[in-house]
Amino acid sequence: MLFARLCVLVACLLTIRAGFAEKPAWKLEVEQITRGAKHHFFGYIGQCQTIPWSFDGRYLLAMEIDEIARMPEANESATICLIGTEDQNKMLRIDRTKACNPQQGTMSF
Repeated sequence: MLFARLCVLVACLLTIRAGFAEKPAWKLEVEQITRGAKHHFFGYIGQCQTIPWSFDGRYLLAMEIDEIARMPEANESATICLIGTEDQNKMLRIDRTKACNPQQGTMSF
């Protein structure tokens, strides 16, 4: 048991050391694309290859709500939006949803 733990520790240390020696081949840039008092988000990324971008990269799928710091009330709905990345991030509000959570809301589109 001690030998197995020692092997795991050595493997972790080698992995960490190798990670510091390599530089990533890509550069990450962050840009805010929505503005205003409302909150904009996409439910989640990755499950079943769910991504918020259209195939051609022109549109970004998002939800718009008034308040993100609490659960929505029964009478509230979220707006499903497309953000035009080639049109100065113009917000196209296309539908509304009363899905019970943000993940289901963006998946319903």
